[in-house]
Amino acid sequence: MLLTKKLNENVFKWFALSFALLQVIHLLFIFQDYTVPIPLLYGPIFIVMYKIASSGRLENRISMVVHFSVFVIFLLWYLLQLGKPNPLYYDVYFPIMTVSLIGYPLVALVRMRRNMSDTSDKLALLRQLAFLGNAIGFFVGMLLLSHRWGFELDVDPLYVVAFVMVFSILLLINYLLVSKDDKITETEEIRPDKIQVEMNESLVWQCEEKLMTCMLGDKLFLDTTLTLDDLAQKAGIPKVHITDYINQYLQTNYYEWLAKFRIEHAKELLEHEHQVLKMEVLANQSGFNSKTTFYRYFKQYVGMSPSTYRENIESAAW
Repeated sequence: MLLTKKLNENVFKWFALSFALLQVIHLLFIFQDYTVPIPLLYGPIFIVMYKIASSGRLENRISMVVHFSVFVIFLLWYLLQLGKPNPLYYDVYFPIMTVSLIGYPLVALVRMRRNMSDTSDKLALLRQLAFLGNAIGFFVGMLLLSHRWGFELDVDPLYVVAFVMVFSILLLINYLLVSKDDKITETEEIRPDKIQVEMNESLVWQCEEKLMTCMLGDKLFLDTTLTLDDLAQKAGIPKVHITDYINQYLQTNYYEWLAKFRIEHAKELLEHEHQVLKMEVLANQSGFNSKTTFYRYFKQYVGMSPSTYRENIESAAW
């Protein structure tokens, strides 16, 4: 699961980087008067990034083929005419490009509006890109109308589009530079290949009883600063015994074991909340000091985001 999460983090960043590079290339083409249908890639890439950010999964293959097929068709058309398309190409290409630039971001914005409490860095970036995409689509549409009906605008839409694209590139670069994946500590990734000390049944039972008392009775997991040393002191068990019990008997590690209690508590809060809690508040009340870490573990153990889980509860109530 951790490997899958890391893979998706990297995939999202690769798509973000591709998005930025495509816009740089597109800007160069614009000022060289080349009409390579690169804009038809923006919508499909955007919707794939949204899928990764919202569900942690890529689009299925058929869906991705459908999304990218329009670009392939127009690219072949462009190449078959040796880079000098006839008027029919432009008559078909510009309206479809306008619809694509506006439609994809608009659909994503509508979906994201249902999860406004989900304020992860990825979705925040996509919301900004969606508004910029709508702006670009609007001005491309204005450019199309001005050419078709021959009226002049006070501002050349092409320059406005270029400016918005530069802003979009800067947003993507900023995300790639400053975003930090949830770093999993070395301790968190430890999976002992060999059991050095075999735990006897008595010791296993003792650890289980005392740890469950601390977790379910005293709810120590709600302490956002709870460390293994703190737990050992409060449970009255040597730290090495707790580590052996969690690693060897439960086949997990301290951080994931602790996160399970916190996620179960978060689920209870979502199921019985009398007022809608912000995700930062929900994370903190469940023992997490990081909203991003909360999201990661919630998707890992529940298979969906906290916002989606809340929506499912509300739907079932109706």
